[in-house]
Amino acid sequence: NVGLLHIFGVLMFLSGFLLTRRELRDISSCPTQELVDCEDADEQCRLRRIGIDMCSSALGMLPDYELVVILIVDALRFDFSTELPSIAEVLSSRPNHTRLFQFVADAPTTTMQRLKGLTTGGLPTFVDMGRSFDAGIDLQEDNWLHQAVRR
Repeated sequence: NVGLLHIFGVLMFLSGFLLTRRELRDISSCPTQELVDCEDADEQCRLRRIGIDMCSSALGMLPDYELVVILIVDALRFDFSTELPSIAEVLSSRPNHTRLFQFVADAPTTTMQRLKGLTTGGLPTFVDMGRSFDAGIDLQEDNWLHQAVRR
């Protein structure tokens, strides 16, 4: 009985520890006006029309900046970042245009998992760590990088 309890405990631990998640392959986009053909009294239709209006107004906005550079340095101690001459120079010469953020990562973490989490908003799993050694993996999930390039 103790052996069965031990096996059950290990299986329960592994099912929670080695989580897997499904990647959502849907890419968000603005629906067209033709797709909304329903009665005005319908709540879902009204919400869809609000979404279309917001999406089309967002697409018509002019970008705030012509160029954005995001520099991510992995495995650099935060207190060392201002000691690097290039980073310190950019931070001091253009304080209104530069930001330095500290990112604290919890395990499991590798560089690929961190970048995937930052771009997609998803949480990495230990199974993703094994995938990080395959350089041929393409990010299939919707993320802000693809959205920015698509615009």
